[in-house]
Amino acid sequence: MPDMEQPIPIAPSKAISSFLSVYELLLELFSHADTKSAAVAARSSKVLTESALDVLWRVVPRASYLFSILCTLEGAASYDGHNSRRFDFERDLHPEDWDRFLPYSRRVEDISCYDESSTSDRYVEPSHKALAKFSTSRPAHLSMLQIFPRLRRLTWFVYSHKVLRNLNIFLVPSLTFLEIKIDNAVEPKAMVAFLKQLQARCGNTLKELRLNTDFALSTIETEMLDLLKSMKRLERVILPRFYTNGPMVSALAAIPTLQYVGQKKSYWWGNSDDIEAGILPSLEVLDKDAFPALRELTYDTLSLYEAKKLLSHPFASKALTTICVTSGKLEAPHSLHDFLSSLSTNARHLREIDIGLSFPVTEVPGHSTDITIATLRPLLVLTDLVHFGMAAHFPIKMTDDDLDTFTSGWKNLKTLWLNETPAYAVTVDVKSELTLKALRVMAKNCPNLEELSLFVDATTIPEDTARSPTSKRVSRGSSDLAALQVVAMRWDSDEQDGGGPPAFKTLKYLNLGVSHIGSTSSVANYVNDCILSPLPEHVDDRAAPEGGASVEPTPRGFHVSTAEPTNPPINPIASGRSEPPSPPATAESTPAPAPKARPFHFDWSPRFWPAPQNSTEMDAALSRRREMWEDVGKMIPALMEQKVKADLTRREMVSLIRGLMKANVGRGH
Repeated sequence: MPDMEQPIPIAPSKAISSFLSVYELLLELFSHADTKSAAVAARSSKVLTESALDVLWRVVPRASYLFSILCTLEGAASYDGHNSRRFDFERDLHPEDWDRFLPYSRRVEDISCYDESSTSDRYVEPSHKALAKFSTSRPAHLSMLQIFPRLRRLTWFVYSHKVLRNLNIFLVPSLTFLEIKIDNAVEPKAMVAFLKQLQARCGNTLKELRLNTDFALSTIETEMLDLLKSMKRLERVILPRFYTNGPMVSALAAIPTLQYVGQKKSYWWGNSDDIEAGILPSLEVLDKDAFPALRELTYDTLSLYEAKKLLSHPFASKALTTICVTSGKLEAPHSLHDFLSSLSTNARHLREIDIGLSFPVTEVPGHSTDITIATLRPLLVLTDLVHFGMAAHFPIKMTDDDLDTFTSGWKNLKTLWLNETPAYAVTVDVKSELTLKALRVMAKNCPNLEELSLFVDATTIPEDTARSPTSKRVSRGSSDLAALQVVAMRWDSDEQDGGGPPAFKTLKYLNLGVSHIGSTSSVANYVNDCILSPLPEHVDDRAAPEGGASVEPTPRGFHVSTAEPTNPPINPIASGRSEPPSPPATAESTPAPAPKARPFHFDWSPRFWPAPQNSTEMDAALSRRREMWEDVGKMIPALMEQKVKADLTRREMVSLIRGLMKANVGRGH
């Protein structure tokens, strides 16, 4: 009889052997593993090496990680003082360096010359000397496609024409995504030559192009037009703000696969002198086949009149689902109404809308500036909206009842950014007609809302605080157990209907901008009451929001959130610590986990904060107001935790009452 204390060797099953032999399954497995685990697997077994290395080297966030395989790097001298960012090879490259390099470069699908998430700026960008050595030392029998056969995405910052000339080595036929930021120090001749190389090598394969430059379009317009005409598979394009004149729009309209046309405010602008005539002349040349696949449009230099003309054009796309328009001038409310009427008529399938009207003015114009519910009424027919955002210079004239009318049909809405920081309110002490009751309105009308941003008057607290279930009484004369049963039934009923005024069930983010505020503690308690008390995850996950634990909003278009969470969540996996596996836990040995509130972030910092002009008193008032909202933001997490604990206690009491009732029935009473 074998010794039971000795381990019995077990041969791997056929199922496990079959699994380990399927490359695609291993690739999927390691794609969900952290970097350390994949690296350990790559060095532990020949069976796992290929798939693990493919995952590890699929994305290279900093070019220095890859180039350092060739030889040791050193800092490169720089004329503009960025010597710590740019690197060079400490010696010339030899054939044996390439033998060591190729097994890794052939796995790369995405490479970037900089990593914005890195806290260190050392050795971020390859110098033009490093790129030149890389290009000239390449063995003659190797083409760049053989060195980077899988390269799909390239992101690069070009600081000189010498870098741009050597960047051609990465323009392989497999490239489908290119984001390039080109400094205006680059010579125009180098830019022209690069665009010609891009057209010849990748024009027919690129699916997404992001061009960020201060180059005047007039200096490279011919090459840009030739490039766009060669792009038969382009799906997404992002250009500088002044790169869409008539010929450019016509070229874009002819691309059969183009789904997204965008301009980024964060991108450099180009030259505003290039499009003095605006976009209207180009509309005359659009034919019935213009923009056949267009679904998303983001335009930062379009007036509302031009946008209306574009949307109402007979050959304009009727299948738009997303539009973001930022006007470059002060718009009157009637222009906004006409634009929205055009949207409701010609783009009935819209799901996401962003409108930027925050044009800087120093004094109130002679015409009306009041954006009211009547101005916005055309939007009411767009019942499929999931995102609506608007930023305007002046506050929106809207009452709580108007907001109720405005949002009553938006049951699918997930994001509402409604001018929480009107620039005029930063220079003049003006209050909103909305009150904190607007939170209840939004909770009632938009049950799926995740992000909300409003400008309200929070100096008074509405009298609609939630009812407390414990305040309900039972009738006299009831037995003790019968009374407890009534309490349990009423608590269950409260859980189903919210137990009071409407409350948010899915809200993850709230921003009240530069709203006036009275008592910080009262406001914090009211906001806390407006958020439905979530059940702890270990008790019931029905209240958990979709999408996991992320509490940060997803800004779109011109919406940029500048605040960070007060206590950002810590990812134990990302911290790099490796904990030993714990033994299986038993119900007796494992304590109940602490109750946890649903992820929620109250942002007390406005997404943009225009500096007051000639108003030192207003500046001081705004600073004080901002400090008070910061206090509110610090109070809310503690209040939410208290609510969760109270909810947990109530559930435990209900469970206890039910247990007592069962025991009583079992005894025959």
